[in-house]
Amino acid sequence: MTPITLLRSSFFILTLLCCICVSAKSIEVYEKQIDQAQGAEKLELIINFLADYSRYSAKKAISYSEYALIALEQTPNAVQEAKVYAYLALAYNYLENQAEALPLAEQSLSIAQRINHQELQILAYETKSTIQLDLRLHENALESLTSAMDIAEQANNTLKLAHLIAQRGTVYRYMGDHELSLKDYLTALEIYRFKENKEKTAQALGNVGSLYRRSGDFETALKYQLESLMLKQDLGDIRALSIQYNNTAIIYKDIGDYDNAIELHLKSLELKKQLNYQRGMVFSYNNLGETSRLAGKIDDALIYLNKAKSLADSLGNQELQGSSNLYLGRLYLDENQLTSSERYLSQALMIFNTTQEISRLAETHLAIGKLRFAQNNYQAAVEQVERSIVYAEKSEKSIVILAAYQALSEFNESMKNYQQALFYFKKYTAKHDKIFSKQAQLRTGALRVEFEVDQKQREIETLTNKNTISNLKLAQEESEKNTVLLVSLLIFLAMLFGAFLLIKHKQDQAQAKVLSAIKAGKERLKLALWGSGDELWDWNLVTGTISRENTFNNTTLPQDRIGSSMNAMQSNIHPEDFERVKTLFEQHLAGDNSTFFEASYRIKNTFGEWVWVLDRGKAVERDDTGRATRISGTLRDISALKQQEIALIEFNNELELRVEKRTADLQATNSELSLTLAALTDTQEKLVEVEKMASLGSLITGIAHEMNTPIGTCVTASSVLNEVIDDIAARVDSNQLSKEKLKNSLVQLKNSETLITKNIHKSADLILQFKQIANTDPTVSEFCLSSMFAQKIQLFEKQHAPNVALHFDCNCTITVTSFAMSFDMILDILLLNSLQHGHNQDKQLNISVSLIKDDTHLRIIYQDDGEGIADQVAGKIFEPFFTTKRNQGNIGLGLHIVYNQVTQQLKGHIQFEQKSPQGVIFRIAIPHTLS
Repeated sequence: MTPITLLRSSFFILTLLCCICVSAKSIEVYEKQIDQAQGAEKLELIINFLADYSRYSAKKAISYSEYALIALEQTPNAVQEAKVYAYLALAYNYLENQAEALPLAEQSLSIAQRINHQELQILAYETKSTIQLDLRLHENALESLTSAMDIAEQANNTLKLAHLIAQRGTVYRYMGDHELSLKDYLTALEIYRFKENKEKTAQALGNVGSLYRRSGDFETALKYQLESLMLKQDLGDIRALSIQYNNTAIIYKDIGDYDNAIELHLKSLELKKQLNYQRGMVFSYNNLGETSRLAGKIDDALIYLNKAKSLADSLGNQELQGSSNLYLGRLYLDENQLTSSERYLSQALMIFNTTQEISRLAETHLAIGKLRFAQNNYQAAVEQVERSIVYAEKSEKSIVILAAYQALSEFNESMKNYQQALFYFKKYTAKHDKIFSKQAQLRTGALRVEFEVDQKQREIETLTNKNTISNLKLAQEESEKNTVLLVSLLIFLAMLFGAFLLIKHKQDQAQAKVLSAIKAGKERLKLALWGSGDELWDWNLVTGTISRENTFNNTTLPQDRIGSSMNAMQSNIHPEDFERVKTLFEQHLAGDNSTFFEASYRIKNTFGEWVWVLDRGKAVERDDTGRATRISGTLRDISALKQQEIALIEFNNELELRVEKRTADLQATNSELSLTLAALTDTQEKLVEVEKMASLGSLITGIAHEMNTPIGTCVTASSVLNEVIDDIAARVDSNQLSKEKLKNSLVQLKNSETLITKNIHKSADLILQFKQIANTDPTVSEFCLSSMFAQKIQLFEKQHAPNVALHFDCNCTITVTSFAMSFDMILDILLLNSLQHGHNQDKQLNISVSLIKDDTHLRIIYQDDGEGIADQVAGKIFEPFFTTKRNQGNIGLGLHIVYNQVTQQLKGHIQFEQKSPQGVIFRIAIPHTLS
């Protein structure tokens, strides 16, 4: 080796080592280098940081991006600008701010198209697709990926094309098309293996494993995830490894191996701590808490879930906060701590209603239903679980649907409502059968996809081998010609002969490499067969020979020469199955529009037992007349699946007997229940009438009490007034009225008149409030509710400044057709209530009013930070004439009027909450349409 060659090699090795170091940089190393760098070097380091950590440190990435964009304004560089916009879009997307992310991705794409940079266009389209997928715009995401794939094909970038195919598989998975998703994942996997790219191979294996988990095939899913985990451990990429530990642990949890699941979740958590990947840490804490709960380790579960909630609250991520509250609610429900469970489940429900995570809403309503049942509120429990089923159906959350029907059956059985219990039990059974059938279809579809991908790969390898052999033959012929020519000119062209030898040596090396690749391909095929447990068979119908690879133990199927007819295997196939299998086989050979031959049947083993198998094959060669000359396929042992199917049938038969027996019991009980129900109905009607009269008596008593005081005062003052007038008249008649006595009498008359006037006004105010309770306002009009609230709040703040500070939050103009006076009255009473009952004169009172319009309701959230309401009286605040400050002139009708206006006039509902650390919150929901 020459010194120059040695120097070049050394430089290449140093460059490679530098690249490895850069790829393995931690956030701390990046930040230190960026702080020390200046100019173009600093900008390049920032872009590298964005490429590596846009997901794991999104806020830091946004901060660096702002610096980079300012620098690019001074020194424009279109390539760098396109990259910054793309990575900045990803950072905003990971913070769930898609409104900022999508325009940034479009800007990156616009720059890349303007400078006609293929690699940047692919990056921009891929970023755009990621954001569209998070927005559930699946068709748009597919369109963006298709554009990126077209560019990758033009650039002949096979690895990037494989990555985009895998991304498309992910979109299909979110769309629920598992077969297309698996096909894309397996296609990408084969490309990565062919290219010997371990990093991408590991990622593709994980994708395939996740898809098999979704179909319920946990065994296959675990196999792929473990293979991916081993590759990622070898690669040493702690970011990818942390996620893989998590994915593998989830499958261990699904199969009930909680110890292994917890161990892997802890490893994932440790790596995420090293990366300071806080969002991922919340996922790990939540998974650890839920797995520990299932394993019965309640103390550990509580520690992990509290850490998850604390970190999620600090991040302000609603999705993570909702999950933590849901898991804590379940945990406390298991421990029968119903108050704590209520608090966390209510918070989870509020968050998921805001984020509209349908599957999470299904889980939360189911948990609340079980909570209501534990609280003996059976009707509310049933309503919550039925709502859970609606959300679970929308999100295809099968496990929640089954749990919900099971819960409804148990609820009704506890309430001795046996007919309803039986109804929901049948629902559970039907849904269980449907899910089992669907999972079987998914597994069958997965087998078909695997076979098609494998068959296509074999065809490609066959063509590749044929082309390789042809090229080798051509090369050999060319070599021989060159040899003859070189021999004839050996005397004159000795150096040319040496060149020929060099060319011959390179050709031999190429041939050896091709043969090695063929050998490696065969070895991979053997390993794949061994891992799947399938037998591979190849039947030459011309010579009548059949070969088998990876055969089952104890099989009796014939090998070698068996002829060209299925009759050769008649003695090995169950008599009840043979004719059907033979017909399907011959139909496929005849080209009866069937793409492949498929049949499940029983074969005999060496012990004389019948074993169920799934046989799939395809005619891979035909002659000029279209007659099949060769057929290949796979044979899989499905005895376990058949046993499960038989067990399910037996279970259904047993279930029918139990249903018949329970039906007979129910019929015997119905006659007794009918008499009891009639008596209960009569009693209920009487109780309703008694309750109405009691409520009316309470209201009349309150009105009489409040009106008695001002009217009594007026009567007393009037009596005094008459006595003074009589006294003046008597003194006038007797000529004894002095000037001083007249003045004193006039003062008494004025005081009596003032007292009478004041109490008459007070009576009028009371009557006005009583009218407000009756909800008699019939006037419906169209008005701008947001403007009304804004003006009223602004006026109130001016009247009471600087003692009161108000904040009104409404992000759009809201116009409604409703009772304007009712809305005005509600806000006016709430504001005055905060001022009179919650205001401490020593500090400023802060009031916040939020007005939100969603698909079905107007929502008003009113809160202040005043003195609040004591727990012992919180349940009475909406009752008429209840007040804690009657000595200050309050009569206790304000919140009762608000309650009547909301529930009776506006047909909505109002909820009161204590605000932490002090103050109150009123949540009002009013439907858009008046009924």
